[in-house]
Amino acid sequence: MNPADPVDAVDPYSVVTLDDVRTAMQRESSGDDWLLVNAINATRAVMEMQTRRKLMERIWATPTTIACTTTVDSVDVTGGSGFTSLVGGVGLDALGASLSFGSRVALIQSATALKLDRRAKVGGATSITFGRGHYGFRHDGGEQVLLPQFPATTVYSLKVLGSSGDLTTIDLANAILDEAAGILQLTSGSIARDDWCQAEFKAGMRPPSNTDIGHDEFSRVQQIAHRLVQVLFSDYKHLLGRTIEVNIGNHAIRFLNLKFPEDIREGLRELERIEV
Repeated sequence: MNPADPVDAVDPYSVVTLDDVRTAMQRESSGDDWLLVNAINATRAVMEMQTRRKLMERIWATPTTIACTTTVDSVDVTGGSGFTSLVGGVGLDALGASLSFGSRVALIQSATALKLDRRAKVGGATSITFGRGHYGFRHDGGEQVLLPQFPATTVYSLKVLGSSGDLTTIDLANAILDEAAGILQLTSGSIARDDWCQAEFKAGMRPPSNTDIGHDEFSRVQQIAHRLVQVLFSDYKHLLGRTIEVNIGNHAIRFLNLKFPEDIREGLRELERIEV
């Protein structure tokens, strides 16, 4: 279902909102909102592809589909079962034909009722799938597991695929998590080199707030995002995008400039994972 309001079309994992961008670019008119939304969503994609990491906090968990009931224009989900057993809980992605784009779990009230962070588009009996799936990766071997995303807040489960095709669950009862680096120190056993692992975990940055210390580097990430949004918006706004002028003899010729400015490229390099 395509959102009718530009605000509802902003990627939920973007580090800047439409209001943030309007303020930063001093745009009071809403005439260019859809172009701004395209630039915001493209910024999230570019930043994550260039840095090879997911920047905003999200949860990787095996999907669970639950029959329930939604109410149109309401965040309430009722008539379900097992909501309190959902791996990850608050923050889980929620997918369903009756839901708004980018919906996530905002509050679990009981085993049968919860609230989403976006209003449902359709009311009635439905089913919702919670979770974006586990994260699969190959392990370098040993007792230290380098998680594929960082900073990591919580590891819910870790499984290893054996040669027979069976999944073995790793005991995490006493494991130590280096949240900033995204390294899980196992205290019970180790994993062989090049074994395939499946992890359910929460990782990524959170903005500071009155109830959450968040991550210090978040403001820098937002600064880079704002700069990139400005550049992409300019590309979308003007038919030829950004151009550079080259003087050849007595003539000046304009060429398309397909490179991002150096300050953006340098900022993205700052966000890349340092080899450990």
